Amino acid sequence: MQNVLPASIRRLLLVGAISMVIFIIMGSLATGHPEQIKLDKIMHGAGYAALGILVTTALPTVWYLPAFFVFSCMGLLLECFQALTIRNRNFELNDFYANIIGLGLGCLIGWFICCIWKEISGLIANQIESKRLHTYQDGAVIFKEGDPSDFLYIVRSGKVSIINQQGKSLGFASTDELIGEMGVIENMPRSATAVSIGETILYRLDRAAIEKPILGQEQLSLGIARVLAKRLREANARIV
Repeated sequence: MQNVLPASIRRLLLVGAISMVIFIIMGSLATGHPEQIKLDKIMHGAGYAALGILVTTALPTVWYLPAFFVFSCMGLLLECFQALTIRNRNFELNDFYANIIGLGLGCLIGWFICCIWKEISGLIANQIESKRLHTYQDGAVIFKEGDPSDFLYIVRSGKVSIINQQGKSLGFASTDELIGEMGVIENMPRSATAVSIGETILYRLDRAAIEKPILGQEQLSLGIARVLAKRLREANARIV
């Protein structure tokens, strides 16, 4: 499963993970009364659990196992270091096991968070996509010559006739073809009228959705470029 969280959120989570590592190291260096050390151990385990959540939500899935291994080794080294250098702190294998369990539980919770986020973002994307689909009956006018060019359309099914002001047909658009893209790109009024032939389903994109980064923007831009290149070749062929 690919990490679907936005890049800005993942960067913040990485900063949080680094902060949590510092918190864990500081807890490992704690000395003093046995009750204080006991509390530090509890906070230590909680810190590993939080670290697991932050790491799994911030990193791509392929880095989960390497990150788990690295932080497990870090925990073992910290336990050895504090036993060798800090008074009243002994190496306890159970502490190491508790830290690993906390880290593992945190990673599992983080993975569930990513799964839930993926489902929620998928539902939101589907809702947005469904709102962009518009159905036109036979003979319905999609836009008229001279109208503002606020939208471009992708034909999902059916057929669209492009006609000029004199009623002369300029061509047809069928499934997966674009209409109205020139007016949107040039920010000019419609140069022709579009009429549906039979029941037609169109996918409509407004100017704002085209101009700002959206999911699939690269594929959309490439599709528009291909259509423009095709029409340019056709125009050159007619001139020749």
